[in-house]
Amino acid sequence: MPDLLINFHTHNLPGTDAELCVRNLFPGQLENFKRDSSREFYSAGLHPWYVKKSALSSDLEKVKRALENPKIIAIGETGLDRGCKTDWELQLQAFREQLKLAQAVRKPVIIHCVRAYPELTHERKNFEPGIPWIIHRFSGNLQAAEQLLKFNCYFSFGPDLLKTDSKAYRALPQIPEDRFLLETDDADIAVAEVYQAAAKLRNTGFEEIRKIQIQNFRKIFKKELT
Repeated sequence: MPDLLINFHTHNLPGTDAELCVRNLFPGQLENFKRDSSREFYSAGLHPWYVKKSALSSDLEKVKRALENPKIIAIGETGLDRGCKTDWELQLQAFREQLKLAQAVRKPVIIHCVRAYPELTHERKNFEPGIPWIIHRFSGNLQAAEQLLKFNCYFSFGPDLLKTDSKAYRALPQIPEDRFLLETDDADIAVAEVYQAAAKLRNTGFEEIRKIQIQNFRKIFKKELT
């Protein structure tokens, strides 16, 4: 794997043949999605922004059926967001139902979290620790990270690493190397730019970052990469 670059979470197609993506799929995309690359995997879940009470049961059923596909390797992105318009109790209900699914199918969970880290930590304490949670595009402070590290959580960093005033920029150097991943999310940038930023922040080389990402991907998803 001399050139493999893992993009842990994206809403876009792979930028190059060297890129292995975990591409996010929403319920409306699940029934007819087509695999665009042998190097692509997928996640499926209900994002807190788009949870609707009237569609909750049917959307959860779509996710449940999709999880039978071996290319869908994670649940999410799901999570909690204090900044969006979705009713808080409805967010919690959708999140908890997806956590139950994760427990049933033994797959990791990709978490979207905005201004809800204490609540997220509380939910994590009540969830099976053997199933990884990955906080994608982490934007919390170091105190939040330290709490979640105690409960088998991982942190994914993306375009915010290119912003010197971001919490992600300050947090990444403090995260253990076996607990971080890199992503582009919905940004129109190359994942190599995120790798370069991570290498600079951690005072190491691009190749070392690439190796860490492969090791962490294998550990979380129990996948061999070719």
